[in-house]
Amino acid sequence: MNLCSMSIPFFFMCSGFCLLNSSSASFSKMAKKVAYIVILTIIWNYLTPFPYWFFITLSALYLSTPIQKYLIENKPGLYWLGIGVVFLLTQLSNEIYVLSKACDISLSWPNRIQGLFTSYAIVHFAIGYTLSQKKPSVKISTLTILLGMILGIFDGMLLTTDPNKPFDGVNAAFPCLSSLLLAYGVLSLLLHYQNRFTKVSDFLKLCASCCLPIYILHMKFIGLSRPYYNDFNTALEIQPNIYTGLIWSLLICITCGIVGLGIKKIPYLKYLMKL
Repeated sequence: MNLCSMSIPFFFMCSGFCLLNSSSASFSKMAKKVAYIVILTIIWNYLTPFPYWFFITLSALYLSTPIQKYLIENKPGLYWLGIGVVFLLTQLSNEIYVLSKACDISLSWPNRIQGLFTSYAIVHFAIGYTLSQKKPSVKISTLTILLGMILGIFDGMLLTTDPNKPFDGVNAAFPCLSSLLLAYGVLSLLLHYQNRFTKVSDFLKLCASCCLPIYILHMKFIGLSRPYYNDFNTALEIQPNIYTGLIWSLLICITCGIVGLGIKKIPYLKYLMKL
């Protein structure tokens, strides 16, 4: 969970890397993308409910892209000041909560890490853009990853209050500083070696093409497979543990990805998977 917490920041950083450098990221094109998201969300949520807050955030980012591009090109000082304020407010709120857990201090706000998801996304989006302008050295990227991993373990130890709800049920620690550092370090390291590993690049493209169906379908497959998971452990005469959980999770991801690739081959349904 510590390592996987970087997945959402990583996605938004990649999006910022691509979109804020694109000459075709006009409002009309972004609005068309959002229209696809709205249609996809309505239809797929009717067919199989899924956590669509992510699509709301994505829509806000797409619609704000032309404004962000304008500010970067014409008022960069104002833009980075705004990003800095958002970063401080969201990260400071979360780190205060983490430290309160470390010091066993009870705070008045709800028992979880706080903030608007879209505010995290805007920061990640902007950081992705900075990597398109200048990449840190391999040494700094590696140190950033190590620091993110160390902080991630710290976050996990403090935020996991229920063994059945990793990170207090907040779907990993992606709003925390540790996940931001991990995503930044991994993306910058990949950019350094992007031209050297063609096969790795092809594999990453395949994984990326499966992300959307996995996101939409994973909860459905988790529900369907739960009885079989229990039978699987019973047949092996073992208690559920991290290893069987990892195996089962990979099987669910692979199954969702294969179903998604099949959906994309059907002429009409492929438009429901298009962003």
